[in-house]
Amino acid sequence: MENGSRRILSIDALRGFDMIWIMGFGMFVKLAGRATGTDIGSTIADQMEHVRWDGLHWHDLIFPIFVFLAGASWPFSLDGQRAKGVPEWRIFLRLFKRFMLLFVLGLLVSGILRFDFQHLLYMSVLGRIAFAWFIAASTLFFLGPRKTVFAAAGLFAAYWLALRFIPPMIEPGCNPWVYSTNLVFIFEKWLMPGHYHQFGSEGIISALGGSPGCAYLGIFAGLILKRSDWSPAKKSEMLGYFSMGLAVAAALASLVCPCVKMLWNPTFVLMSSAIAMALLSLFHWLIDVKGWTAWSFFFRVVGTNAITIYLLRCYIDFNFASRRFLIGTLNMLPYHWVAPVTTAGAFILAWLMLLLFYKKKIFFKV
Repeated sequence: MENGSRRILSIDALRGFDMIWIMGFGMFVKLAGRATGTDIGSTIADQMEHVRWDGLHWHDLIFPIFVFLAGASWPFSLDGQRAKGVPEWRIFLRLFKRFMLLFVLGLLVSGILRFDFQHLLYMSVLGRIAFAWFIAASTLFFLGPRKTVFAAAGLFAAYWLALRFIPPMIEPGCNPWVYSTNLVFIFEKWLMPGHYHQFGSEGIISALGGSPGCAYLGIFAGLILKRSDWSPAKKSEMLGYFSMGLAVAAALASLVCPCVKMLWNPTFVLMSSAIAMALLSLFHWLIDVKGWTAWSFFFRVVGTNAITIYLLRCYIDFNFASRRFLIGTLNMLPYHWVAPVTTAGAFILAWLMLLLFYKKKIFFKV
């Protein structure tokens, strides 16, 4: 992200740190944890899987952190375009084009070309990012920072109230926070009967009502980082305080609203954003305040081409290439270590491809 003529390296680095978990490193940790045959290994491996419904594992944070960082990038992009004199209508056109491109790419990844529209996952990972970012970015574009705060709070409250108080049409007095008796389940089952069982993770209601919360909070983090009247150290400090405030809010919200990842409900949004904010504070302090940048290069290679590696993983079998390179080594390993080492090789190959893109200045931007 640009701040004047200087990049905010911490945003690139944190985005890369977030993405390595889905480009193979998370799977390596999971498989290696299982392969150790120890309790601590199994506990770590469990964190590399999504929770079935409520609760929070590390793997559940990857998606909201990415949405959060998409929001954090927007204030820099918006002000940068305005500083260059780009007309407002053209800025919004670019914003809308990005939304459409992400949504279409998501449909391609979900398999729209199979023409099985009944089972097509319309709200893909990229589709959720598209809607969450577009809603939050448009709010800042049209309303400005102060009114965006109220708009974000209004959407947040409306989504919680809808989940909590609109009857799910099953029976009076049923629990709105369990799998089959909540408003989102009923709506998704009616709208997309072919795959309603997946409604929470990539459904329409939670994409429109829940995930924009992470993008809004990311925008507020970006506005903090953009302030010219604060020193870098104070920015890191304020991000840290913001994170603690969100954590307290999440703890209070959990008293009346359990953390349900599959719904992206308010407690989940607050908790995941608190962690994202804390990580951004830490990365900003290490990189942009202390100037310790060398260690972050590994992550920045990934963070500057995050969408690229997500798409490449969908169409390139890095595990196959890894097995071809490591066949001799794999033949010498105990059977339960073959999969972890293969996955580690695939991760390294993917990173080396991104390194080549980085060196050649090849970046896929949407």
